[in-house]
Amino acid sequence: MLRDPVESVSPKSKRGSDYNVTQIYLDLHEGIHEAQEAKIAQRLETLDQLNRQNSLLHELLCALTLASKNKDTSDKSKTNEADFRNDPKIKAIIEEILTFAPEIFGNCDMEKGEHLVWKTEEDVQSALKRIDECVRLKVSEVSRVTMFISKDYEDRIQYTESALKTLEMMIRHIDSIISKYRK
Repeated sequence: MLRDPVESVSPKSKRGSDYNVTQIYLDLHEGIHEAQEAKIAQRLETLDQLNRQNSLLHELLCALTLASKNKDTSDKSKTNEADFRNDPKIKAIIEEILTFAPEIFGNCDMEKGEHLVWKTEEDVQSALKRIDECVRLKVSEVSRVTMFISKDYEDRIQYTESALKTLEMMIRHIDSIISKYRK
């Protein structure tokens, strides 16, 4: 949970009714920095999730393409173009894809396992097109999230540089006040 930077002013920055302005500023900067770090971490997690989803889609795309190309036309007992009911790896991939892109499987009856079998070349080609479209959308989302991560890092750098300049100015001001009292 992010804390409010204004409420992050620590009790150590208060002294009676006086405030340590530098400490207040440091506390505010720390709160803003923590909020920026949390936002970046959340976006990095989203990016990792999108990359995982793209990887799964790619694996299914390869499996469907391979199954379609390797179909044994001499075996008339095989009526399905691509059947993954007995392939635990692809079956697990399909089950996970169902959680974020069920549209790939169209109107399949999940209870009957229809989402694991593509009966015709047309079914395979249709699924490949839907997977390709889903991959394009995911890649677009990866680009968008990456852009925001880059912007967040740039904002953090600019804010830190600004905070450093402000602190340097405060230190010069405090030094000038102290030098007036020493005279």
